[in-house]
Amino acid sequence: MRISFLFFLLLLTGTGFAQNEKIVRKWNGKYIYKGDGNFLWHTHYDSIRNFSEDRSAVMKKGKWGYIDTAGNSICMPTYEDALDFRGGFGAIQKAETYRWLILGLDGKPVNYTSYNEIVYIDSFVCGTEKNYSLYSDVMDVYHHRNGTKCYNDVVTIHQRDSGYIFLYCDYLCESPDRLSAQVIDRQGQAVTPNFTYADSILEKESIIQRCYDHEVAVLTVDLRVSGWYEDIRTDQDGFRIVKDHGEFGAINSRFTEVVPVRNKKVQFVDGYFVVENKKGSYAADSNGVMIGTAHDHTTYLGSGMFSIYDSSLAYTGIMNSNGRVLPGQFFSVNNFHNGLALVTDTAHLHFGYVNTEGQLISGWHPRCVDYKESVTYDDIGGTIFRVFMGVITAGVTEALGVFDGMGGEQTEPEKYVTDYGADFKNGYSYYTVRRKSPSPNPHREELVYYGVIDSTGKIIIPAKYDAVEQLDSFFSVKINGSYGLYTLQGKQVLPVRYGIIRSLGNNFFQVGSQNGPWEMALYRYENGKGKFLTPFDYDSFKNGGDSTFIAEDWPRKGYVDYNGKVLVYPKYERAGPFENGRAKVSFDFSGGEFYIDRKGKKVE
Repeated sequence: MRISFLFFLLLLTGTGFAQNEKIVRKWNGKYIYKGDGNFLWHTHYDSIRNFSEDRSAVMKKGKWGYIDTAGNSICMPTYEDALDFRGGFGAIQKAETYRWLILGLDGKPVNYTSYNEIVYIDSFVCGTEKNYSLYSDVMDVYHHRNGTKCYNDVVTIHQRDSGYIFLYCDYLCESPDRLSAQVIDRQGQAVTPNFTYADSILEKESIIQRCYDHEVAVLTVDLRVSGWYEDIRTDQDGFRIVKDHGEFGAINSRFTEVVPVRNKKVQFVDGYFVVENKKGSYAADSNGVMIGTAHDHTTYLGSGMFSIYDSSLAYTGIMNSNGRVLPGQFFSVNNFHNGLALVTDTAHLHFGYVNTEGQLISGWHPRCVDYKESVTYDDIGGTIFRVFMGVITAGVTEALGVFDGMGGEQTEPEKYVTDYGADFKNGYSYYTVRRKSPSPNPHREELVYYGVIDSTGKIIIPAKYDAVEQLDSFFSVKINGSYGLYTLQGKQVLPVRYGIIRSLGNNFFQVGSQNGPWEMALYRYENGKGKFLTPFDYDSFKNGGDSTFIAEDWPRKGYVDYNGKVLVYPKYERAGPFENGRAKVSFDFSGGEFYIDRKGKKVE
């Protein structure tokens, strides 16, 4: 790995220290004056630089050294060059090698290691050296706090307001093709041990991994570091689940453990914790304060609601975020969506919906319903036909009975299970009817039919369809490949006999006949009434702008208005939407595009 030291210089140079305003200034290189302009004393040096940290570099007979503010020599002028003092350090260049030594405030070398170059960074002075085994320039870093070398083999230093990130060649992290890093505060003290470097730490809050034991911590962009853990999960609204020695807890954005790390399981959702440990399971707020009491099982349901279960009571209850247990006892409680949750009674035979006050808003509906079939046999016992003898409406089957055809013996009916979908969208939810599979998997359920219920518990569309889909302010339904249409109020406006129904917006639909997708008509429902605006003569419709639709009679396209009136008969292979009264069209795909108006006349 080759890291350019020139880039390092461009990144870091320019940081300086203010001059001591009480001391002196030079004049013509030999005369020393106070800051107020009064003469202090005359020097015998050929040149003297501005004082910095009460030290000045002086030259005599082409050689450099240092003096203090009293004119005393603290380093004899015997060196090729000298740098101004900064951060408690100066540097002199040896004439015979042109290499640099770092000096302390007493003018003596801090050690006798020489360097190719000296770079000052705030209160650090860095001596750079070529490391041929690492293919990089590396630095020894000194800090005025102790005046000695405190870090070595540093490749780059990234400055932050609160400290620094030192990057090292990664022999410490046993990854020679990468870097390790360390956080250093502004006093030169190491805040972290070496950790595996990633570019993301320079840009955003990151998870860092300690080199020697691979534990992890959170490092923020302002160089705050969390505790070290076995694992830290992704941030959720300023909270993180942490794991240490196989146990779980949680920390907040200030890295305080709001949930101590001593639990079997911790979850955080919507500002609430659910904690499971040896004593039970409980809910807690974002400060880790327990809500209510512990139970055998606690589950977050959304909307600040929880299900609670205790084996001693043998039923499930509902608790709100204040710890109040709501009225009602249930076998199961599903998640809350838009303030409603699906529940089943303690016998698991009926279902309904409750609100966030625990009130049953829908009444109870049978969960299991009989769905019977009639089987007719021929004279030798072969099956001639099998007929289902029931209609599923509102989750209830009206069964007519089942006979075996060989003597009238009635067979056992199959059980179908109704199950409301719990996610209300625009005040509506899908619900389904499911059939329990026969042995050996009696608990497996097979989806049969869909319906729609509203948020008051009223069944809008009975559960007798293979599919239900909301299309703007309508529902399309499907049975055996045929489609129909309902309003949101449950009024059926198109019977289930069409090949496809697709919304075009603004209560317009393209409706396909049973003969195939190439027979489409334009349909509109308005003011409580529906009307076909065109015959089934088209292959497709799409919005054409300016109150029009592009009508395709493959392979040609034309235009109709919102009343179904033909504006331009299909004759173009390309037809674009109208904008400002004109549309771009062409007779073929090879080019020749031009504009027409709503009457089909060519315009500029």
